[in-house]
Amino acid sequence: DPAVQLSRLYRHTVDLTKRLKESERHLASVARQHEDRIEELQHKLDETKADLAAKKREIVDHKSKEKTNLHQISALEGEIQKVAKNLSGQKQLYSQLKRQYEEQCEEAEKLKDLVRIKEEELSNTERNLNFFSMERRAWTEDRERLESALRKLEKNAEAAQQHENELVRQRDENLYLKETIDKLKLDLEEIRSSRGLNINKKYPFRPRMVHKNLFYF
Repeated sequence: DPAVQLSRLYRHTVDLTKRLKESERHLASVARQHEDRIEELQHKLDETKADLAAKKREIVDHKSKEKTNLHQISALEGEIQKVAKNLSGQKQLYSQLKRQYEEQCEEAEKLKDLVRIKEEELSNTERNLNFFSMERRAWTEDRERLESALRKLEKNAEAAQQHENELVRQRDENLYLKETIDKLKLDLEEIRSSRGLNINKKYPFRPRMVHKNLFYF
């Protein structure tokens, strides 16, 4: 059914659009979080390096505290290595997330293309429905017009049949009158031949009045 297909395409389009927006918001949020974390670690690394430089200056300035300072330096270097390692891991994670984000963007573009295709299919289906509706109205009008013409033809045929029946009846009456006239003529000829009488006086006959009512085919 075109109407069911139209509704299904519309729901599918809305669902794809919603999923696309949610995916974009999620990826943007994750990217911002990792960028903030990397910035924080970088700031901490810079602070640690600055602290290490200060400690080294203290070593130069305070030879008597060399052992303590060396211990602090070792601890700071270990902290630097740990922070640097953490930073490297965060950078790798960021690269991985960035790659995933790019893949999601590519998938989002595919979804956009799919949404556009579905919207075009939806528009085509709506146009087809409008065309089918117009064509159906045209068929209905043609059918009503043909039915009206058929009823008119049936009435004309009925009137023609009645007229034909009337003509047949008149023809039969005329044939009967003609046969009667012919018979009367024969009778008159026989009477003239047998008796030799005056037909006009003894048997008055007016064929002209009879012929006025005849109808020949």
